[in-house]
Amino acid sequence: MIAYGISQILLLLIAVSLAFAPLSFVGKARTRSAIRDFSTGIDTHFFTVRDSIEMARFGRLDDEPIFSPDGKYFAVVTSRGIIAKNEVESTVWICATKEVGRFLRESEAGAPTPKVAARVAVTPTVVRSSSYGSVIDNLRWMPDSKRLLFLAENSSRNRQLYQASVGTESAQPLTPADQDVSQFDFAGGTIAYRVTDFRIEQEPGDRINADARDITGVGITSILFPNDHAPSNYSTLWVNQGLRSRPVINSESGEPVHLWDMPPVVWTALSVSPDGKSVVALMPVKEVRRSWQHYEPKYTSSGKIDVQDPSRTTELPNFNTGRRLTQYAVIDLTTGKARALVDAPNGWALGYDDPNRATWSFDGKRLLLINTFLPFESVDEFEKSKRVRPCAAAVVDLISMTSRCVSYGHAAHVWGSGFGQTSDDVFLRFDEQTPPEKFHFQKDTWQLEVSPTTEAPARPMRCMGGAGQNLAVLVQQDLNNPPVLSAMDCITGRQKTLWDPNPQLANMRLGEASIISWKDTSGYEWTGALLKPPGYVSGRRYPLVIQTYGFVEKEFLTDGQDTSAFAARPLAAANMIVLLFWFRSDHFGTAAEAPDQALGFQSAVEQLTSEGLVDPDRVGIIGFSRTCYHVESALIKSPRRFAAATIAEGVDYSYLQHRLFYGGANREDEEAIYGARPFGEGLQMWVDHAPGFHLDQVRTPLRIEAFSPTSILGEWEIYTSLWEQKRPVDFIYIRGGQHVLQKPLDRMASQQGNVDWFRFWLQGEEDADPTKKSQYVRWRELRTLYDAQIGTPKVSQ
Repeated sequence: MIAYGISQILLLLIAVSLAFAPLSFVGKARTRSAIRDFSTGIDTHFFTVRDSIEMARFGRLDDEPIFSPDGKYFAVVTSRGIIAKNEVESTVWICATKEVGRFLRESEAGAPTPKVAARVAVTPTVVRSSSYGSVIDNLRWMPDSKRLLFLAENSSRNRQLYQASVGTESAQPLTPADQDVSQFDFAGGTIAYRVTDFRIEQEPGDRINADARDITGVGITSILFPNDHAPSNYSTLWVNQGLRSRPVINSESGEPVHLWDMPPVVWTALSVSPDGKSVVALMPVKEVRRSWQHYEPKYTSSGKIDVQDPSRTTELPNFNTGRRLTQYAVIDLTTGKARALVDAPNGWALGYDDPNRATWSFDGKRLLLINTFLPFESVDEFEKSKRVRPCAAAVVDLISMTSRCVSYGHAAHVWGSGFGQTSDDVFLRFDEQTPPEKFHFQKDTWQLEVSPTTEAPARPMRCMGGAGQNLAVLVQQDLNNPPVLSAMDCITGRQKTLWDPNPQLANMRLGEASIISWKDTSGYEWTGALLKPPGYVSGRRYPLVIQTYGFVEKEFLTDGQDTSAFAARPLAAANMIVLLFWFRSDHFGTAAEAPDQALGFQSAVEQLTSEGLVDPDRVGIIGFSRTCYHVESALIKSPRRFAAATIAEGVDYSYLQHRLFYGGANREDEEAIYGARPFGEGLQMWVDHAPGFHLDQVRTPLRIEAFSPTSILGEWEIYTSLWEQKRPVDFIYIRGGQHVLQKPLDRMASQQGNVDWFRFWLQGEEDADPTKKSQYVRWRELRTLYDAQIGTPKVSQ
């Protein structure tokens, strides 16, 4: 009893000393990664950036287990980073449903351990838009329930198509390493897939002689940074039958069949017919109808389809994202001949960015197409008025070649779609949380059935009756609990944890995250996630770091919405409170955009200060991508509000970015925000409001992160302006980093760098790691600059 009491006193003293350590800026060397519980002898670890990188995760986009067609097995993919090798390792796991059922129903039965079916480890280079990207994608069961197909990235910067089998621990490649397979589908013994065409970048512009070229109209990034491994806008269509692959050749031209790769693969269609003889894909439009000029683009400034100029009939005027006119077509895999399914373009080319999908009915006689316009011919005026915008889901009868719209859609995307038990029933899901809507075909129209239905195609988390079982297997996690596989008996409702891929997290002190809300002075209500430090002490005021790019509410909170710059839980483990929230978007692209966000930042600090949680003099903020504009504007508007800040890989809608990248995706936003183009009288609007003209107001120590040569150019204005004024600015270049960082070493440089940055400026602490010596020498010099200017009167607050 005495020993126990002493150990608790020692722990309390340590906790108090850590919590109330005096704040100074002498650069204390300190590493806070673990503490020993003397009562148990166990090292209690604090969550670090390394832990975040190396923990196993289920994918964000399709993280639920997928069952084999016969229900006897399920498969799931996990991924983790390996810092020592700078690789991401992804693993396909398989588990027998029968063993899971026994575990649920028999109290003495142990949990079955999923078995490895395939494992791939590689330094990721394929661009991914989501954090925690797997190097294994598109895992799918074959009809025999004994084999799986998937794509896996290789060391040649390509994706290969693989086949794995139940009972083995390795996979067989079906395509060569020098082919980049971006998408596949299969049916009837046929696998169809698309192979990316790569172009060798030529010198831009028109050649004058060996030393000179005319580069009029060429973008600066193409001039300065040609890419010798850049994908073209096309891919070629291939088929695999009996483990033998061949390109699909058009019998008339003798040329391979080319598919247009805009929209990108994650938004495009490739669907093999049930008999394996044909495939549906988006193809470039060959002939434009005069009536197509009446189709309305999503963005009015994009312009309608130009049917007057034959040289531009296949491209949208004034649309600067390469969105070429395409339409759904069915391609014969033997002859390579293509036939348009709808005499109208796909919605993507006019700015409607629903994911494009094609689904065959079971009998192969109908197709369900997502996001397509419909022709104006042979319909009444009321129907024509609806057809100026795309149909969210249309059904094409392949015998009569007639098309009818099932639904003109909702404000949200079509989340899921499919036929029912017959081709006269269609289910559409417009929201992840709500049940699908059922439509029935009768009297030549598709009609919505108002009564609730339980016949809809099930989601991945479903009860399986195969192999005598009736169970569900799902991934469970929340803001405070790491992901685990859980099994549920669908009859009794009994639920058990089946598999924890991260047992190393069991003894960690993680801190607590909760959802909070507050209002700003305009009355707008904000919602965010507030993460407190492990060992949080009520009544103590902590440093605060604001992360401006949101979070996933149903996901274990480690970093934030993205892995670039954000490191929420490691920051909390360093004795800081972290607030994460999504930006306010209702006034995006207007003059109110940045002031809106500034109100959110200010009101959040005031709210947490009034609750006695944070020290208002020790507040940091991180911006990424578009929110760099918000953060930079806030640093100008309130020079003394933030004690430290980071902007990473972002836009700031300033004059230099406008000039460097004019014609890019931000052009319309820039001109809408300032109400003019930066010429003549309009230039004064930019001078008055664009951040780049007011960087003399910035007093906050600023860390800037760039992940590509183009990003270096974009950040150069703010960096050189602050550097020239001798303001505390640190510029980090992660060469070859993706916009959403994937490589373990890239993440370590960005995320750990920010943990160190905010510890230094908000707590006066330095990491004892000797490899960081030069970092702190540099930052102490910045601290000297900051101290020399701190007496400058406040400009605004």
